[in-house]
Amino acid sequence: VVSTQSTGDNEQVRPMGFHLIHLPYADDIRKLTYEPSMEPSPAQVDAAKALILKLRAKQFNSNLVENPQVQQFNKTLEAIALEKDRIEETEDNTKPDVESMNKRAEKEMSQFNSVAFPPGYDVPEECKKPDYKRVITLVQNRQREGTLAKVSVADLRLYCKGVRLKVATTAKKAELVEAVKKFLG
Repeated sequence: VVSTQSTGDNEQVRPMGFHLIHLPYADDIRKLTYEPSMEPSPAQVDAAKALILKLRAKQFNSNLVENPQVQQFNKTLEAIALEKDRIEETEDNTKPDVESMNKRAEKEMSQFNSVAFPPGYDVPEECKKPDYKRVITLVQNRQREGTLAKVSVADLRLYCKGVRLKVATTAKKAELVEAVKKFLG
């Protein structure tokens, strides 16, 4: 919206120029419905609270934690500028101390696991980790037998991911088989 300058009593009240009016996106004004699939029991909530309280850092200031990537960059720059033979490694203080966490909250962790995941709890399929070992063994055996083309596309893709073999996400089965054959020699 274009506006003109307005003055009053020898002073500027509103400068001339553009005044922007923010128009929201459809996502900003739509009503989202949330339907929880499962509500936690009070025992699960209490166990989670106890675990969080046990692992809470008493005196923590994020300003005192240095960015390890920036520190490594600075040390590399310093080594180049001073013509040093080797670059000092930077200690990453942002990673959690898992051993100390396990010692500190062992009882709370086991309590939470027993309440949240009771005996007989079945992990949903989408939460399970891929079985890279099984697929790598399968593909290597099929390669030796000369029946690599019988491996499913899903297993071929999983194999490529497991051995960090770069293939196009749109690759067809024949292309995957050729890439794996080349990789295995």
